Amino acid sequence: MKCGVICFLKKTTVGAICFWMGEWQVRAVRVWLTDGRNETFGKPSGSNQEYVLKPVECFTKLTLWENGAGTRLGAIRFKTSEDGEFFAKMSSWILKTEYPMDVGSGYCLGVVGRGGSDIDSMGVKFLSAVQSTVLTNINYPIINQLIPNVTVEELKSITYQNDSSSKQLQTIET
Repeated sequence: MKCGVICFLKKTTVGAICFWMGEWQVRAVRVWLTDGRNETFGKPSGSNQEYVLKPVECFTKLTLWENGAGTRLGAIRFKTSEDGEFFAKMSSWILKTEYPMDVGSGYCLGVVGRGGSDIDSMGVKFLSAVQSTVLTNINYPIINQLIPNVTVEELKSITYQNDSSSKQLQTIET
């Protein structure tokens, strides 16, 4: 990755991601952002797997693995809000150390890491979990401008007034 970073532009999230896998490592990663930019880290060769996110889709779970020797990225697995699942791993070595990531709000802003021909290490940047929201410039129509969508029907009406301190009983028949 050459200490590569792709992310962090306003109104931009990851739209697709592709991994090229080797026998004992992730060889390369390509990330497409929703603004059209893309960047490739490592040297793509061999088989690859790609995942394209839907516009409303976000991550619900993400796990990374090292390659067992501690020298390269070995695998990535994630699940999304649209029931999507992705799992790309090295082809020969057994996965060992698993690193579950905090996905925050689930909106992926990009990736960070380092490498040359292969991916030595990788991290995924997420927007923090949303703590609160504020609605601004909300306009409600004035109540007298609304036309009710109901039919008003008066069955019977009578008004009583008690000018004394004693209780009164009134009956209305319909």
